[in-house]
Amino acid sequence: MEVSIEEKIKEKQNFTLLKENDMVKVSFSDNQISLKYFSRTKEQYQKVFEKIEHLENFLITIFGQDFGSFLIEENKRIKSRKIKRERIHEIDLLRGILILCMWVDHFFFVVIGIMPSLVSPFDDWLNNLYYFGLNDWWNAPWRQNIRLVGLFLFLFISGLSSVLTRSNLKRGLKVTAVAVIMSVGSFLISKYILQVSRLSEGLFFYFGAIACLGVSALIFSLFEFIFKKLLKLERTSKYIYLALGIIFTVIGVVIGTYKTQGQWIAGEDLFKNWNWLKVPIGLATTGDDWMPLFPYLGYFFFGAFAGEILYKKTKKTLI
Repeated sequence: MEVSIEEKIKEKQNFTLLKENDMVKVSFSDNQISLKYFSRTKEQYQKVFEKIEHLENFLITIFGQDFGSFLIEENKRIKSRKIKRERIHEIDLLRGILILCMWVDHFFFVVIGIMPSLVSPFDDWLNNLYYFGLNDWWNAPWRQNIRLVGLFLFLFISGLSSVLTRSNLKRGLKVTAVAVIMSVGSFLISKYILQVSRLSEGLFFYFGAIACLGVSALIFSLFEFIFKKLLKLERTSKYIYLALGIIFTVIGVVIGTYKTQGQWIAGEDLFKNWNWLKVPIGLATTGDDWMPLFPYLGYFFFGAFAGEILYKKTKKTLI
């Protein structure tokens, strides 16, 4: 028995309608009905419409008042449902571990970097906490190794998530805006509130983890637009991301080998002699929170490569 159009819509079955020289394709997703209309001109079809909410008058004119209205109302009903998106559990787990490690690390930064300027003299327990944080945590070799792994995962997971977000451009702009606010705020605090101790320079965050993440997402969105939209390299883009990841990482290794990042730039000298550009690249450093684009941009692209392989098609958890 042939299934009617109305039944196909209720069952959310994709279907195609033909009428003289017109063809309409209707397909269903989680929260909308998409409609594409083709008008035959010689040997080609020309797409005129894409989404059903833009086509109310067209549907009613072509297919009649009853059918057009039914399709429109069905689309509104489906769009009004609350859609529950599946979480990617392995990404959530890694993010949770990184957040916990970041919280502990920043806690000891406050203990050894800020508290001596605010609390004096220390009580015994604060004194013990201070030396534990300084000797057994902050300067411990194992902490330096874990920190490197954590920074890699921070950018890698961000790149991994690039295939799950709707717009890497918007994502990058939002994160970069937060980084700018943090930089301005930390500069004002270090200059006008904490004028004594090293914090007058050290607390200023110019290009830290948040800034590196935001700019990396913006740079990735540019490459994504070029390779996928302009050059139509959808299938090979992941291998390009891998190659770029290797290139950016090697640049970072070269910079680190020649130790050119050893130049410290004080906050008030940041906008002299192109220092504002040297710090993000890695040719100079400033502040306590510093993450240059090289090699960390490479880690972001490694994550994008892995995301294209693991989540591009299904966008479902692996565990």
